[in-house]
Amino acid sequence: MSKTNSEMLSAVQDAIYRIVSYGQSVQFEDRRVSEADLDSLYKIEAYYQKKVNADTRGGIRIRGGTPV
Repeated sequence: MSKTNSEMLSAVQDAIYRIVSYGQSVQFEDRRVSEADLDSLYKIEAYYQKKVNADTRGGIRIRGGTPV
């Protein structure tokens, strides 16, 4: 069973917290992530944050459309 975007965001944020608070590396999903990869975790966090925001926003936004 795959995790939801919200669950993935929470897992990434937990991994970031553990690296910043406790040490040089953590286990995230199926791989070992070191402090050197912290920038990658921040990018993954931003990705899932956008996904969660889109999920809670309720659909696609259209700007500049002409009413019919």
